Amino acid sequence: MPRGGYVKVVFPSTFTLSSEATAVAQFSIRLGGSGASVATIFAASASGKYVIGSTNTALAANTKYTLRVAGLRNPRYLVDNTQVSDALKQYWALYTYDTDGQSDSDNLIDYGRGGTRDITQVAAIQTFSVEAFDTTNGVAGKYFITWYSEIETKDKDVLVLPFPPETDFVSPTKNLKLTCKAVIDSLTKVDCEFKRNVKTSV
Repeated sequence: MPRGGYVKVVFPSTFTLSSEATAVAQFSIRLGGSGASVATIFAASASGKYVIGSTNTALAANTKYTLRVAGLRNPRYLVDNTQVSDALKQYWALYTYDTDGQSDSDNLIDYGRGGTRDITQVAAIQTFSVEAFDTTNGVAGKYFITWYSEIETKDKDVLVLPFPPETDFVSPTKNLKLTCKAVIDSLTKVDCEFKRNVKTSV
């Protein structure tokens, strides 16, 4: 691969480039994973889900190079690539181009796809508290449930809150469906709905 050529890495759609600045600052391609970087960052795109490096020396054939990408955020949920079809596997892709640009039709030298990465660890909610406004036994009370998570909650996500078995919902209409108001940072209020016995796979 010639000096001034390009190396492009496209990461899976479920990953996000949370910091383009970090990706730019920490990008490197190293011979065998050590020594000085043989490339500098050319572009980083959060929306396009890729980073591109420009080589500052020729890259030899049949030689192992290691590209470093920083600023990536893992998927919000667990990923087990052994349990999904090939079309849904979380593949990474790498493209190399000559010095004239990054056109797949005109300048592509070679291409590879693979390197699936499972996400197996569930993030712990470090801050969680429950505040009761009436601690008298048997009364219908109001509770504030507060938590903090570094993982974004998106519209239509389901939040499951298992209550102690000795508690129950009390509804004036007897249908056991209660509307609620979620308060974010003491300012933003969003509508939500309680439902009994929501089935989950966890």
